[in-house]
Amino acid sequence: MSSFGETCNELMSLPNYPDFAQEFLEDSGKLYQAKGYNDETMINNMITQLLLMDGYIEFDDLMKGRITEKVNRETIAAAKYAVLKELERRKKGGAKDAAATKAKASQPKGQPAGGMKNDDANKSQSGKSNKK
Repeated sequence: MSSFGETCNELMSLPNYPDFAQEFLEDSGKLYQAKGYNDETMINNMITQLLLMDGYIEFDDLMKGRITEKVNRETIAAAKYAVLKELERRKKGGAKDAAATKAKASQPKGQPAGGMKNDDANKSQSGKSNKK
C-alpha cells in the first residue's frame, strides 16, 4: 500500500483531489493510532481504517489481501493525505479534540447526556417494554 500512496503530494496538486481528501479528513478524528510501530506501518494501518470506515473495502477484502485490487491509487493517496494531516494535527496538540470527537461519536443517539436510562427510547428501539 505504501507504493500506492507515494504519489500523494503529486495528486493533491490536481483539481478536485483536495476536496476528495477532505472527505477522508472528516473521519480521521475517529482513527486509532497504534503506538510502537514504525511510521509506515502506523500510516498504512490508519489508511486501512479509513478505507474500511468509508466502505471502500470490507473486512473480507482485508483478510484476503485484496486492498489494492479494490481501491485505486488516487483513493489511497487521498486517504494517505488525510492520515498525514491528522497525524500532524495530533502532534500539534489536537489529541484532545480527537478524543472529544471520538467520545461524541460513540455516544448512542437518543441517549441522555447524563447517561441515565431512557425507558421510552429503549422501548422504541427494541420494541419491548421495560416495565415489569
